[in-house]
Amino acid sequence: MKKNYVLLILLLAISCTIHGGEWTQPVTISGPNANGISMGMDAGGNAVVLWSRAQGSNNLVQASTLSFGSDTWTTPATLANFGISPMIAVTANGNAVATWSNLSTSTIQAAFYIGGSWSSATTLSAVNAGDPHVAVDSVGNAIVVWFRGLGAHSVLEVSTSSIGGTWSSPTIVTSTPTGTGIDELSVALPENGNAIVLWHQEGANESIHASTRVGGVWLPSSIVLTSGNNSMAPTVKHGPGDYAVALWWNDDRALFPVVSATQISPNVWTVPQIISTPTDGSFDLAVNPSGNAIAAWVSSTTFLAQASFLPFGAVTWTTPQTISAENQVAGDVETDIDEVGNAIAVWLSNIGTNAAFHPLGKSWQTPDTLSTTAITASNPIAKIISIKDGDYAVVSWLATLNNSPDINETVVQAVHGILRTKPIAPLNFAGVIIKNKFLNRTELVLRATWSSSPSSSTENVVFYRIYKNGVVVATISASMPLIFKTTIDSRESAMQYEIAAVSSTGDESDHIPIVILK
Repeated sequence: MKKNYVLLILLLAISCTIHGGEWTQPVTISGPNANGISMGMDAGGNAVVLWSRAQGSNNLVQASTLSFGSDTWTTPATLANFGISPMIAVTANGNAVATWSNLSTSTIQAAFYIGGSWSSATTLSAVNAGDPHVAVDSVGNAIVVWFRGLGAHSVLEVSTSSIGGTWSSPTIVTSTPTGTGIDELSVALPENGNAIVLWHQEGANESIHASTRVGGVWLPSSIVLTSGNNSMAPTVKHGPGDYAVALWWNDDRALFPVVSATQISPNVWTVPQIISTPTDGSFDLAVNPSGNAIAAWVSSTTFLAQASFLPFGAVTWTTPQTISAENQVAGDVETDIDEVGNAIAVWLSNIGTNAAFHPLGKSWQTPDTLSTTAITASNPIAKIISIKDGDYAVVSWLATLNNSPDINETVVQAVHGILRTKPIAPLNFAGVIIKNKFLNRTELVLRATWSSSPSSSTENVVFYRIYKNGVVVATISASMPLIFKTTIDSRESAMQYEIAAVSSTGDESDHIPIVILK
């Protein structure tokens, strides 16, 4: 969860700067006047971006999809003509639920994405409703939560459905005391069905509340995770079973530290702990299915993006690490973590939209600059999945483009890329056998060559290892001619050689067997 603001982006270049990732160029996937964005991705790497944008007297809710392995986003589909605050959740098999607030009727609506097509919208709430949030589990159960104003107080309501099914009548989770209200919601739906809702309750003391549904019934009392200090902007993500992690920030003398608590059983939370230095109010949380968590935020003293991890079962978050460059003024950060434990963070800065990758058990890689084409940008979102030798990532954001001296247009932009946990193997490892004849003997010499590891991996490869029967027999610098020579006993012994690329961090690529040319 993060404070919504816009950050100035300098016009420096038109291409991605590649360090640890192999990213596409940014593409614009929406029409102009975009004003809200949400994104999800399934287990196969297929992404869906949902946004709202003004068009004449309407405010459209639209969506576009990107299939894994493709570079082309689909033509936007219009889900509604009068919508704001779009949110989307995607199941493991690629179905999705989108929800938004209807501007015309002040109600909450939702639509299903099934097999590549969108359903018509369904109205879930009565009037005076807002701020919908949605979550799904891996098999397609869905929950939408929102708040609804009832004069002097508010109620928190939910509706549930299976993908493509009928939405339930709204259920009231809580009703606030007179003179108080609800906003800033977050919802998680674990695989056991015990949904968790967090909300910010307004009043004399801004406080964070939580409630858990057990066996289809919401527990009768909410738990106050913290009160006083103007606690705001809660977000919750689940791990295995009833385990969940929550973050929020406290407006404590304008220091805005990020605070964390974990749910260890339904409605039983650990004592909240401060995990950050003062922040600018921008932060995010991600938890993978194993319960490993990452939190990212922006320091209000250094203006650098930082991150910390909470391994499943741990009590204390790791020491925060700075992930943005020292010369950057960062803001508006978001993060994600895959099922393996590799993580990504994206943020905006004075040099553009940036991303950094953290392979499990290693250090943060040097940040990549994804886009510098925007005058202003906001709301970056990142999703990653684990693939062979690394991760596949999709990043989207709102960008205000300077199309003429007097007209700026805010659009949705996106990139996708490969983030590698080890180098790419070299190519074309091949050898020829040379016969040198002497007076009393014939010598066989193997002369092998190869091509450098491809793409952005090349700059991280420092040398190549030559193996014979699994034992290193030579090391060749990547800056030297890529040639290896050795004497051999026979053609059969020549077939025993393999090669691997080695990065500056000591990571090794897959081994590639030699091909003996005739």
